[in-house]
Amino acid sequence: MKKAAPWILAGLCVATVVTGVVLQSRQPAPAPQSGAFTEPFTLQAVHGQVALVNLWATWCAPCRREIPELLTLAQAYEPKGVRFVAVNTDEGGRDTVEAFLRAQPKSLREHLAYPSEAFMDEVQLQALPTTLIVDKQGQVVKRFRGEIHADEVKAALDQVLAASAP
Repeated sequence: MKKAAPWILAGLCVATVVTGVVLQSRQPAPAPQSGAFTEPFTLQAVHGQVALVNLWATWCAPCRREIPELLTLAQAYEPKGVRFVAVNTDEGGRDTVEAFLRAQPKSLREHLAYPSEAFMDEVQLQALPTTLIVDKQGQVVKRFRGEIHADEVKAALDQVLAASAP
């Protein structure tokens, strides 16, 4: 077997090191930032599920204050089959929401949706925040205007869950 020329070995070593550095420095492509729903949200998206749908905006102080409580409710009620949806109503576009989300718990992004026009017409939004409890038939059975009180929301969710139990 012939010995490789030293310049070939040196070139292979440099190529190996450079390739390793390039591969290590590459970041994976970011996940799509469209939230939990890829299409504009409608109540049809949660048909067949009990859902809590919260309409909020980044500029709304009561909306921001209730986020931790909503996420705590989600942790308690998602295992019971309740779908949580945080429908953002900002008119500033998704860039505004993305900037806001960077400072929020990651789980808020998992519940994020953007409304369709049909949804906004259907719910006839009058105030922010507004939280809707939706039954399995897609009917809004309870509406909370303004900042939520966890005990009232729990009672409404428990009632809808009990009514939909087999």
